Amino acid sequence: MKVAIHNAAGAAGARLVETFHLTGTPTPVALASDHEGLVRAGRLPVTLRRFEPASISSLASAFSGCSAAVFIPADEETPDEIVTGTKIFAEAARQARLRRVVMVSDIAVHPPDPEKSPDEDPPLPQHEHGSRPAALAAAESALLEKCAGNPPSACVLRAGWLYGARVREFADLAAELTTGVTAASAGNSPRQGLHVDNLVAAVRAALSAKLGDRHVFVVTDTGDLTCEAFRRAVSRELGSLRDEATPLPAHVETRKNTRWNHVPSRAERILGYRPAVDVNEGIRRSCAWWKFTRE
Repeated sequence: MKVAIHNAAGAAGARLVETFHLTGTPTPVALASDHEGLVRAGRLPVTLRRFEPASISSLASAFSGCSAAVFIPADEETPDEIVTGTKIFAEAARQARLRRVVMVSDIAVHPPDPEKSPDEDPPLPQHEHGSRPAALAAAESALLEKCAGNPPSACVLRAGWLYGARVREFADLAAELTTGVTAASAGNSPRQGLHVDNLVAAVRAALSAKLGDRHVFVVTDTGDLTCEAFRRAVSRELGSLRDEATPLPAHVETRKNTRWNHVPSRAERILGYRPAVDVNEGIRRSCAWWKFTRE
């Protein structure tokens, strides 16, 4: 099966292309909207295709030979560009007669409430007009409505805050933590993170699942770990925090023992999703990648 990876030059897209290529399945086709993106995506011997962002026919042509596609809005896109780009993607996927499409959205669209049972279904919270969460919510709806009742089948993954290889925000955090400057506490709010390898596992499951059409799945892996605890765990792994603090709590490693992981269990049950790493291994891999980039 050939799978087109939209925005293949971004952190998530690049990891999808890399993992699919190295494991041999599915076969990735890397898409980018400019030559710079193709260069960044082209470090591996995979098929590269450039498309015009505003052209349905151009994107449909880029899907040629593929049976599925993964849509990933870029971080730098404006809210209007996110919505417009999603509509173009959905129509191009329909014209190319794709079998399956998966959209990688963001947990910010509907963050879990620790006081309530996690619920991925409407009603969504009221987002400020013109904000990125509001645009992603509108884009999700546009994609699912466009694919309702006709091929391709579609589902949405609301990914937690990504950390891991090539994720710029994690690199910025690691750089900050190794400066020796004592920063203010990151707070006790839940981290709601997702290691990039777990995102790959979730996308792989969503592409092959026979169920889950027109459903939304929240995928996180940091349990009820707080932002401050995550920050301290990363700092310890980097060797910049030398204290007697205990490792991450055992219930964070065992993902079924915390209410924050009830939602990924739904993805497990319907999509067959299985996380590739736990939080400790995710932090270890992330820090190892960052150290490697500094050598």
